[in-house]
Amino acid sequence: MFARKLTLTLLVIITVSVFSLAEPTVRLAWKTYSVRGVAYSTCIGQNYLYIVGFEEKGSQQVTRIEARRLNDGALVINTTLGPGALYSCAFSRGTLYVAGKTESEEWLIATLNENLAQPRIVKSVKGFASSIVVSDGFLYVTGVDYNKASVRVEKRSIESFSLIGAYEALAPNTYAFASTIVNDAVWLTGTAYTPTGFIWRIQALAPNLTSILTLRPQVEGISYSITASREGLMYVTGPNGTISLGPQGIIVSKSTLGGFRVAELSGVLVILSGKDTTKALVLNASDLTIISSIELSKNPVVPSFGSTATSSDKVFLASAEKIGNSSTWSIYALSILVPSRITNSTQSNTQTKPAQNSTSTTNPTVSIQPTPILDYITPLLMILVLVLGVVMVRRKRKHRAQRA
Repeated sequence: MFARKLTLTLLVIITVSVFSLAEPTVRLAWKTYSVRGVAYSTCIGQNYLYIVGFEEKGSQQVTRIEARRLNDGALVINTTLGPGALYSCAFSRGTLYVAGKTESEEWLIATLNENLAQPRIVKSVKGFASSIVVSDGFLYVTGVDYNKASVRVEKRSIESFSLIGAYEALAPNTYAFASTIVNDAVWLTGTAYTPTGFIWRIQALAPNLTSILTLRPQVEGISYSITASREGLMYVTGPNGTISLGPQGIIVSKSTLGGFRVAELSGVLVILSGKDTTKALVLNASDLTIISSIELSKNPVVPSFGSTATSSDKVFLASAEKIGNSSTWSIYALSILVPSRITNSTQSNTQTKPAQNSTSTTNPTVSIQPTPILDYITPLLMILVLVLGVVMVRRKRKHRAQRA
């Protein structure tokens, strides 16, 4: 009887171990507040985490860029490009690229060095530039052209800033708020106004800015953010849900859970969400099922679009919380802990590119390596086999005693 109970107990332990080890753990590493206004996007450079948005100064909106430390969020440098707002940023080859709008509602595109100095500014059409991405030596800037009330994408030289080409959607009343690069294609997400109201709009453009496909996945409202995994899957989110797409634009999974920012890391999605409070939803990236929900603040989140940066083990979200009668910059760092084993070693780290938030130390190196689940459950399986062996021996002895 005891052996049977022990066997069942071990089976339960093994089952729980398999499922618990398969799911990463997400926790809030740090959060910080800044000025009045709204922060939209984050990007990571060689030494800093960059955040862009606007600061409220009286009745005026002023562009703001912050450089913060990755490990604790401490502010290092901040600057402004004058009145207006910045919505997106990207970092490449020691240069920070930002996009937004001027006070007079014109596209604003600018570069700065890693210390937020030596700004170079280019203005474009009436409207706002909502997203900027870098690919193969070119800048792809996405936004809205007010003159045509439609999506516009510009391709610019990363060095000279000169305009190489531009795409304008033929359909009016279309808007794009975020973009990403997948297999050299530029993927945009936003919304389109239809006779029945706003509905999600997703589009893919070739590097020469010809349209590859346009999707309307029958989700009402606005899609605010898009990201891509290393496997080439795309994730789009908005307040009314989240979807995952294959490289050809086929919907893989769909969920009614959504929000305003999305990032994928280590097989999980982190979505900035909330209404009465600010929270992060953690979803399984394969099927969009909920893993957990983390409360970031008891203050309401301010609805806004933007993009989210990730390091090797962290997701960096930028947004705003409604505090009193004003909105306040809010930046969060979430740690993603993947099931692993930690082994001590006196050898130096052999990685050619250290993690963005790593620091040098004279202590023995702690290397974290992915561990197969079998490494954990093999000892348990051995114990289970031994117990089953004992049970079989006892049964044989009991059977022989009965025959005797």
